[in-house]
Amino acid sequence: SLIQILTPQMMMMLSVLLFLTLRLLSLPILTVVMMRTMSLLTRVKNLLTLSLILL
Repeated sequence: SLIQILTPQMMMMLSVLLFLTLRLLSLPILTVVMMRTMSLLTRVKNLLTLSLILL
């Protein structure tokens, strides 16, 4: 019966910990992705302006 009492609490704790670690891990990944997309956008914009100037 002790195991039956413990397992839901343990599962909850584990899920919360997993969620928190995923959140913490996803933050740097998100920032990196954002920076990448921003740089890519600026590059595309630069290419567009160059093509417009050349045209």
